[in-house]
Amino acid sequence: MAQRILIVDDSRLTRAIIKNALTGAGFDVCGEAENGREAISKYHELKPDVVTMDLIMPEVDGMQATKEILSKEPHARILVVTSLGQKLLEEDAMKTGARGMIAKPFQPQELIKAVNDVIAQV
Repeated sequence: MAQRILIVDDSRLTRAIIKNALTGAGFDVCGEAENGREAISKYHELKPDVVTMDLIMPEVDGMQATKEILSKEPHARILVVTSLGQKLLEEDAMKTGARGMIAKPFQPQELIKAVNDVIAQV
């Protein structure tokens, strides 16, 4: 059975790029969210295997959404997908409990490897 992915990013284009890469690799993109508030709600509704989480978003940012999801679901697998040059945010996200990080822009195979690495973690 295909791993189910929730894509969280405020950019429709970025969500489409991530979705195309993951569906092309056989993953099931079960949902999308454009801000952290929506991400929290959709996570609890859909129970995906992995979340790709942008950090800089309106309303609730990805850091806060990651904290809230992990506070209720400590085994949630969250892959941070963020723009280059946000090193401090990346470090904070990993301390918060994200399982991995990939910088935009990325090649599809880099994203697929990062998602597979997160899935492989126990």
